[in-house]
Amino acid sequence: MANGEYQEALIDCFKALQVAPDSRKLLLRLVHIYTSLGEADEAVHWLTLIQNPGPTEKEAMKAKAMHRDHKLAMDLIGQTETSSIESMQLVISTLDRARKHQSPSASLPWDWQVTLALAHLNLYDLELDTEKRVTSLERAKVAIDSIRASDEYYHSEALFLYGRLLYSQGQDQKAIQTLESATRATSHCISSEKCAPCKDGIRWLGIVRELSQLKERGNNAFKAHDWVIAKDYYNRALVVNPTNRLTNAKLYQNRARCYIKLGFYDKAIDDCTKAIDLDATYIKAQATKATATRLSGDLGGALAEWKLVRKMSPGDSQAINNIQSLASELADPKEPSSTKGRQHMERTTL
Repeated sequence: MANGEYQEALIDCFKALQVAPDSRKLLLRLVHIYTSLGEADEAVHWLTLIQNPGPTEKEAMKAKAMHRDHKLAMDLIGQTETSSIESMQLVISTLDRARKHQSPSASLPWDWQVTLALAHLNLYDLELDTEKRVTSLERAKVAIDSIRASDEYYHSEALFLYGRLLYSQGQDQKAIQTLESATRATSHCISSEKCAPCKDGIRWLGIVRELSQLKERGNNAFKAHDWVIAKDYYNRALVVNPTNRLTNAKLYQNRARCYIKLGFYDKAIDDCTKAIDLDATYIKAQATKATATRLSGDLGGALAEWKLVRKMSPGDSQAINNIQSLASELADPKEPSSTKGRQHMERTTL
């Protein structure tokens, strides 16, 4: 056991128990092995079998502490309806504390890996700070990649987590395929009704499917020049999952394009601002905002918006052309700016 060969130690211990089933020394050894492996439930189970005398406080301390922390983390992660930043941070810190009782050479137990991945994914959805969201997604990816690399990759829990990760990365169709595969695999997950990742994954499959369908219908309506219908589909899509900042940024930008086609330039500008607030790197939303600003007749504002586009993407030809055109018009205002804006935008695409 000194070399971290815990599985071999377990085998030897069980063989010895066949000869001396009530050996206090052997039972304590089992408790120590399971604690070192991070198997808190097993450790406490064998602890309860130690009788006459029972385990001392010192002998039981590590196993009981690990079991308590492990149970708290499992209970918190199962409360999907009441998840909060604080509760997910507590899940992570509790498992970190529990792991201090595990051997450094032992692998992180399967259910711990799954719980950590789920906690980081939940934090990604709950956090408002962009840097913290990126960190949470990166940590979730590391945890999920570790799970996928294990022999149990096709376990439904791992598939659900991977599908949700794909959705968080904006890969909706791959996410749906993976979540559907996970749903088919739940028949092999005996405790799927109680399994937090499985329950969570099934819920997310419904969310991603609905969102994907509404986006597709909105896009098809836009292509068919049915601006009002397209706008309504985007309206409905925006309430499906308020926590998905990247997807909702795209939906706001799409709805802004509908407002431009309908002549509601101020509403288009507002939607683009919302999109940029959700994703500060979204160049397309910035360009659409510049377009709407120009069409509203505010040439000075449009010039400032296009300069922001160029700052984000120095080689953007559309930004360069619009900056030159607007600078020229502002220097020689011979006709109403709103008329100039509309005439220019007829020659450009959104």
